[in-house]
Amino acid sequence: MGKARKEKRERKSKEEDEISAVEEMMKLRKKMEKMCKKMDALQSKVKLTDDDASHDPEAEKENGSSNIQTQKDTATPTDEKKDGKLAETDKDEDTEISKDEEWLNIIRDDPTVPKSMQMVVKPELTKIWTFYCREGMKAEEEKALMEKYASIPEFKTPILNPQIAATMKDAAKKRDAHMVTIQDISSLALSIAGSLITNIYENRHEGMDITDILEPLKDVGSLIAIQMNRQSANRKAFIEPGLSKETMELLKDTKIDEYLHGSDLSTKIKENKALTKES
Repeated sequence: MGKARKEKRERKSKEEDEISAVEEMMKLRKKMEKMCKKMDALQSKVKLTDDDASHDPEAEKENGSSNIQTQKDTATPTDEKKDGKLAETDKDEDTEISKDEEWLNIIRDDPTVPKSMQMVVKPELTKIWTFYCREGMKAEEEKALMEKYASIPEFKTPILNPQIAATMKDAAKKRDAHMVTIQDISSLALSIAGSLITNIYENRHEGMDITDILEPLKDVGSLIAIQMNRQSANRKAFIEPGLSKETMELLKDTKIDEYLHGSDLSTKIKENKALTKES
């Protein structure tokens, strides 16, 4: 088992090296393309005369050195002038870029540009966690998940002082017990995440099996989704007692989606008003 895992790590390391080599080649290729573009730009600005077709081949052989020197002497002032213009153009462009950077540093970041990192989640995982957020997890599945890992003692839910518990009414005790279950979920999620971060760091040279990383991460996400569902139920419990009996009747069969009491609530209210008018 250990030998197979070692071979797997070696293959993974080899693949990473190959990927790095390919990335380096791509970088070099981009640099070469950039240099070629600059050379093309220079050639388009500096037009070289080509008089080879009008020269006598025999005369060129006899006076080759003098012709070369003459062409060099003739071309040099023009080339130097053009090279000077190119240098000035490059200098002007560098100065303009420098001024732009200085200006951007003065005005700081553009507040209209989003600074948050854009997240991408595979649709299959999104579907599972969305279900847990809105419907919750089956009791037996939740119990198995909670028993799969042990919480770090430092992250465990604080215990209610017995002196306070003795003075609390039953309704308050019930609410606190519900909050304890939510905190227990947070405790376990923190423990899994912390343990995973530690294991990845301690095995950074040897590497870890991808399953040993993704499975705990998936479980952390599932725990947070369960917690979301519990908190939605808490919000309903705080909101609904202050509503009228008619409104409470409408909310009885609503389900959580992107809205706490369902996105079709406005339709139900309109239908109820129509029925009231008819009666």
